[in-house]
Amino acid sequence: MTTIVAGGAGFVGSYLCDRRITEGEEVICLDNLVTGRIANIARPLGRSGLRFLHDDIVEPVPADDLTQRRPDISLAKAVLNWEPRVPVVVGLERTIAYFRDELAHDCSSRREAEPKLTQLAG
Repeated sequence: MTTIVAGGAGFVGSYLCDRRITEGEEVICLDNLVTGRIANIARPLGRSGLRFLHDDIVEPVPADDLTQRRPDISLAKAVLNWEPRVPVVVGLERTIAYFRDELAHDCSSRREAEPKLTQLAG
């Protein structure tokens, strides 16, 4: 089953995402990040079964959504004489891999720190 969690990067929504994934569901976390934070879903993002969409359920998606989400690099071409060196798909795959590694590292660092913080507090 697939569950959509609107506001999934918020405090409550992130726990709901984590719970649904733990129960074996696929989760689409939808959040505009106005009050939610990516850090709130770091743990679920490190696991398979979660797809994050940075979007807003209040505002309608524009008809030209695909062109709107595609960056306009004409200024970079004109001013810096810059053009991408890799195809879009390769660039996206590298970006996703980078952030997955960063989140996995962040999650493991937190797990290592938690027992130490508990000892200090106790």
